[in-house]
Amino acid sequence: MNPITSFIIQPDPAPISPREGEENNTFIMLHNKYQFGDCIFENGDTTDFESAFKHHLAVVENCSITDIVYLPVYMYDHSGITINTTGFQNSWDSGQIGWIYVSKKDIRINYKVKRISSKLQEQVKSTLVNEIKLLDQYLTGDMYGFTIEHENTINSCWGFYGSKPETNGMWEHWTVEEILYYQEHKIEIT
Repeated sequence: MNPITSFIIQPDPAPISPREGEENNTFIMLHNKYQFGDCIFENGDTTDFESAFKHHLAVVENCSITDIVYLPVYMYDHSGITINTTGFQNSWDSGQIGWIYVSKKDIRINYKVKRISSKLQEQVKSTLVNEIKLLDQYLTGDMYGFTIEHENTINSCWGFYGSKPETNGMWEHWTVEEILYYQEHKIEIT
Protein backbone atom coordinates (compact mmCIF):
# COMPACT_ATOMS: atom_id res chain seq x y z
CA MET A 1 0.00 0.00 0.00
CA ASN A 2 1.07 3.60 -0.56
CA PRO A 3 2.56 5.48 2.41
CA ILE A 4 0.21 7.43 4.67
CA THR A 5 0.34 11.17 3.98
CA SER A 6 -2.36 12.33 6.42
CA PHE A 7 -4.14 10.73 9.41
CA ILE A 8 -6.90 12.75 11.10
CA ILE A 9 -9.41 11.82 13.80
CA GLN A 10 -11.93 14.56 14.56
CA PRO A 11 -15.43 15.22 15.90
CA ASP A 12 -18.15 14.20 13.45
CA PRO A 13 -19.27 17.45 11.76
CA ALA A 14 -22.69 16.07 10.79
CA PRO A 15 -23.63 13.29 13.22
CA ILE A 16 -26.85 11.37 12.74
CA SER A 17 -29.05 10.81 15.78
CA PRO A 18 -29.06 7.22 17.02
CA ARG A 19 -32.85 7.54 17.14
CA GLU A 20 -33.03 7.89 13.32
CA GLY A 21 -33.35 4.84 11.14
CA GLU A 22 -32.82 2.40 13.98
CA GLU A 23 -35.18 0.03 15.69
CA ASN A 24 -35.26 1.55 19.13
CA ASN A 25 -37.48 1.34 22.14
CA THR A 26 -39.82 4.29 22.68
CA PHE A 27 -38.50 7.47 24.29
CA ILE A 28 -41.31 9.84 25.17
CA MET A 29 -40.38 13.26 26.44
CA LEU A 30 -41.90 16.52 27.56
CA HIS A 31 -39.81 19.66 27.38
CA ASN A 32 -40.70 23.19 26.33
CA LYS A 33 -37.33 23.84 24.61
CA TYR A 34 -36.05 20.50 23.26
CA GLN A 35 -37.58 17.62 21.32
CA PHE A 36 -35.18 14.75 20.64
CA GLY A 37 -37.41 11.94 21.84
CA ASP A 38 -39.53 9.74 19.61
CA CYS A 39 -42.78 11.41 20.59
CA ILE A 40 -44.27 13.85 23.05
CA PHE A 41 -46.84 13.30 25.76
CA GLU A 42 -50.41 13.26 24.46
CA ASN A 43 -52.52 15.65 26.54
CA GLY A 44 -52.74 14.47 30.11
CA ASP A 45 -51.51 16.33 33.17
CA THR A 46 -48.13 17.76 32.20
CA THR A 47 -47.34 18.82 35.76
CA ASP A 48 -47.18 15.20 36.94
CA PHE A 49 -44.96 12.94 34.82
CA GLU A 50 -46.40 9.75 36.29
CA SER A 51 -50.00 10.72 35.42
CA ALA A 52 -49.04 12.03 31.98
CA PHE A 53 -47.09 8.85 31.27
CA LYS A 54 -49.98 6.60 32.30
CA HIS A 55 -52.34 8.70 30.19
CA HIS A 56 -50.03 8.41 27.17
CA LEU A 57 -49.79 4.63 27.57
CA ALA A 58 -53.57 4.29 27.77
CA VAL A 59 -54.34 6.61 24.85
CA VAL A 60 -51.45 5.97 22.45
CA GLU A 61 -50.27 2.44 23.28
CA ASN A 62 -53.56 1.03 24.58
CA CYS A 63 -51.79 -0.50 27.58
CA SER A 64 -50.94 0.23 31.20
CA ILE A 65 -47.70 0.70 33.11
CA THR A 66 -47.77 -3.00 34.09
CA ASP A 67 -47.52 -3.93 30.39
CA ILE A 68 -44.10 -2.33 29.87
CA VAL A 69 -40.54 -2.20 31.15
CA TYR A 70 -39.46 1.41 31.57
CA LEU A 71 -36.95 3.86 33.02
CA PRO A 72 -37.16 7.60 33.66
CA VAL A 73 -34.98 9.93 31.58
CA TYR A 74 -33.37 13.02 33.13
CA MET A 75 -31.61 16.00 31.59
CA TYR A 76 -29.02 18.45 32.88
CA ASP A 77 -29.14 21.72 30.93
CA HIS A 78 -26.34 24.18 31.63
CA SER A 79 -24.05 25.41 28.83
CA GLY A 80 -25.06 22.30 26.90
CA ILE A 81 -27.24 19.32 27.65
CA THR A 82 -26.64 15.80 28.87
CA ILE A 83 -29.13 13.04 29.67
CA ASN A 84 -29.22 9.81 31.68
CA THR A 85 -31.60 7.43 33.44
CA THR A 86 -30.36 8.02 36.99
CA GLY A 87 -30.68 11.77 37.53
CA PHE A 88 -28.23 14.53 38.39
CA GLN A 89 -27.08 16.11 41.65
CA ASN A 90 -27.91 19.66 40.57
CA SER A 91 -31.66 20.04 41.01
CA TRP A 92 -31.69 23.63 39.72
CA ASP A 93 -30.59 22.86 36.14
CA SER A 94 -31.83 19.29 35.87
CA GLY A 95 -34.94 17.20 36.12
CA GLN A 96 -36.96 14.46 34.54
CA ILE A 97 -37.89 14.99 30.89
CA GLY A 98 -39.58 11.70 30.08
CA TRP A 99 -39.45 7.92 29.94
CA ILE A 100 -37.92 5.23 27.76
CA TYR A 101 -39.89 2.01 27.54
CA VAL A 102 -40.61 -1.22 25.69
CA SER A 103 -43.77 -3.31 25.84
CA LYS A 104 -43.63 -6.71 27.47
CA LYS A 105 -45.31 -8.05 24.34
CA ASP A 106 -42.33 -6.89 22.25
CA ILE A 107 -39.90 -8.35 24.80
CA ARG A 108 -41.59 -11.74 24.52
CA ILE A 109 -41.40 -11.57 20.71
CA ASN A 110 -37.82 -10.26 20.50
CA TYR A 111 -36.40 -12.64 23.12
CA LYS A 112 -38.65 -15.58 22.15
CA VAL A 113 -39.90 -16.17 25.69
CA LYS A 114 -43.31 -16.65 27.26
CA ARG A 115 -42.30 -15.42 30.71
CA ILE A 116 -40.15 -12.37 31.45
CA SER A 117 -37.82 -13.31 34.28
CA SER A 118 -36.30 -10.70 36.58
CA LYS A 119 -32.94 -11.42 34.94
CA LEU A 120 -34.37 -10.70 31.48
CA GLN A 121 -36.09 -7.58 32.81
CA GLU A 122 -32.71 -6.30 34.07
CA GLN A 123 -31.16 -7.13 30.69
CA VAL A 124 -33.90 -5.11 28.96
CA LYS A 125 -33.35 -2.19 31.35
CA SER A 126 -29.65 -2.32 30.51
CA THR A 127 -30.60 -2.01 26.84
CA LEU A 128 -32.75 1.03 27.66
CA VAL A 129 -29.85 2.61 29.58
CA ASN A 130 -27.52 2.00 26.62
CA GLU A 131 -29.95 3.64 24.19
CA ILE A 132 -30.00 6.76 26.37
CA LYS A 133 -26.19 6.67 26.67
CA LEU A 134 -25.87 6.64 22.86
CA LEU A 135 -28.34 9.52 22.57
CA ASP A 136 -26.35 11.40 25.23
CA GLN A 137 -23.14 10.89 23.23
CA TYR A 138 -24.91 12.31 20.18
CA LEU A 139 -26.27 15.30 22.17
CA THR A 140 -22.90 16.06 23.79
CA GLY A 141 -20.91 15.76 20.55
CA ASP A 142 -19.06 12.60 21.57
CA MET A 143 -19.10 11.26 17.99
CA TYR A 144 -16.05 11.03 15.74
CA GLY A 145 -14.74 10.10 12.35
CA PHE A 146 -11.43 9.66 10.57
CA THR A 147 -9.76 10.47 7.28
CA ILE A 148 -6.59 8.62 6.32
CA GLU A 149 -4.92 9.67 3.10
CA HIS A 150 -2.45 7.54 1.24
CA GLU A 151 -0.77 8.81 -1.92
CA ASN A 152 -3.66 7.83 -4.19
CA THR A 153 -6.46 6.70 -1.86
CA ILE A 154 -8.53 7.94 1.02
CA ASN A 155 -9.98 5.82 3.81
CA SER A 156 -12.63 7.66 5.82
CA CYS A 157 -15.67 6.88 7.92
CA TRP A 158 -17.87 8.77 10.41
CA GLY A 159 -20.40 8.14 13.15
CA PHE A 160 -18.29 6.48 15.85
CA TYR A 161 -19.48 6.91 19.45
CA GLY A 162 -16.67 7.78 21.84
CA SER A 163 -13.14 8.99 21.23
CA LYS A 164 -11.13 5.76 21.58
CA PRO A 165 -10.53 4.04 18.21
CA GLU A 166 -9.63 0.81 20.00
CA THR A 167 -13.14 0.51 21.45
CA ASN A 168 -15.46 2.64 19.31
CA GLY A 169 -15.22 0.52 16.14
CA MET A 170 -12.87 2.75 14.14
CA TRP A 171 -10.03 0.28 14.52
CA GLU A 172 -12.05 -2.31 12.58
CA HIS A 173 -12.07 -0.01 9.53
CA TRP A 174 -8.29 0.32 9.38
CA THR A 175 -5.69 -1.80 7.66
CA VAL A 176 -2.83 -3.26 9.69
CA GLU A 177 -0.58 -0.52 8.26
CA GLU A 178 -3.02 2.18 9.43
CA ILE A 179 -3.27 0.68 12.93
CA LEU A 180 0.51 0.57 13.23
CA TYR A 181 0.75 4.18 11.99
CA TYR A 182 -1.87 5.26 14.56
CA GLN A 183 0.03 3.55 17.38
CA GLU A 184 3.48 4.72 16.31
CA HIS A 185 2.45 8.37 15.81
CA LYS A 186 0.08 8.50 18.81
CA ILE A 187 -2.64 10.17 16.74
CA GLU A 188 -4.84 12.54 18.79
CA ILE A 189 -8.25 14.00 18.04
CA THR A 190 -7.96 17.32 16.21
